[in-house]
Amino acid sequence: MVFSRNTRLIFGLVVAVFLIVFSLTVVHNPSLRNNAEQMYEARDLATKWLTIIDLQKQSRGIVGGLESTIQFKNLLGEEYTPVTTTLGSPEAKELSTNPDFSALVVRLLQEAGVDSTKRVGVTISGSFPALSISTLAALQTLKIDAVIFSSLGASSYGANQPGALWIDYEQWLRDSGELRFQSRLVTYGGENDNGSAIYPEGLEMMNSSLKEFPNLLYVPSSLEESVVSKALILNNEKISLLINIGGNQASLGGCGHSRQIPPGLNYHLPDCDHSNRGLILELNAQGIPTIQLLNIRELAIEYGIKSPYDENFNTSEHLYFEYETNKAYVVIALLLLSLSVWWIRLAKD
Repeated sequence: MVFSRNTRLIFGLVVAVFLIVFSLTVVHNPSLRNNAEQMYEARDLATKWLTIIDLQKQSRGIVGGLESTIQFKNLLGEEYTPVTTTLGSPEAKELSTNPDFSALVVRLLQEAGVDSTKRVGVTISGSFPALSISTLAALQTLKIDAVIFSSLGASSYGANQPGALWIDYEQWLRDSGELRFQSRLVTYGGENDNGSAIYPEGLEMMNSSLKEFPNLLYVPSSLEESVVSKALILNNEKISLLINIGGNQASLGGCGHSRQIPPGLNYHLPDCDHSNRGLILELNAQGIPTIQLLNIRELAIEYGIKSPYDENFNTSEHLYFEYETNKAYVVIALLLLSLSVWWIRLAKD
């Protein structure tokens, strides 16, 4: 039987459509990641801890300062208080309360080869308390030891309310949530990491939250001193990786490109000769990778993490699943496509 050129073209189109469907359903089939159980466990722990903070604030009459429909809106602080250091995005703060970020930290830590035999450094600002909670939940789930530095300054809608700063959150979780971590050092944050640009009322708020932890407060004389001191401690602790949450100045430093550090896992970053190059770049120059949790909307898009506006927000298939390509199927598909093209070319006009 002789087939016309148009018939062969139609047949070739049907084959092409079949191969596209085949590639989406068989060749590129999603499956749960081998560490999905730990990812779900970390997310559940983060959810428990976020709930504890929400209830603790409610019991003290401290309510979130942003009109929102998210589940943990009480984790959000005010737009401005005396401890507020910079402006913050309301949308980013809402997004940060999704406990899927805890699962993401588990995934990134395991991709970096960090397990319970390793120790990490964690730098926390008051700007993204929900992200910090998710990070600590991931570390506790994986039984990874951590050296934590906290700063109490916060951007808009962070942990910036009287009696509800990050150090308060941390203590509530130690008392009620079995949190095993505690900050090694706490700074005021802000300019030079020493609160030099924070109003006296803000410093008074911070000191009030710190009154039960007088030995934790560290007030560096300069930004350079803060970076050097923290780097020395982390070097002595032989950390394998640094996790940075928020925009603490000692972490980012004075390099012009420091705020463009890509979110997520970074092995090699551009070097900087600035005297105040920041803790991230200081350690990265020594070969220590960083998980950067800032500009989190990029991470959310990459891993399918949604703003938690409805009950289905924590079902990020892309985060918990991986996609394996069957090479044998790919070879068969290419062969079929090649034969179809060859058959069409044989047709006479």
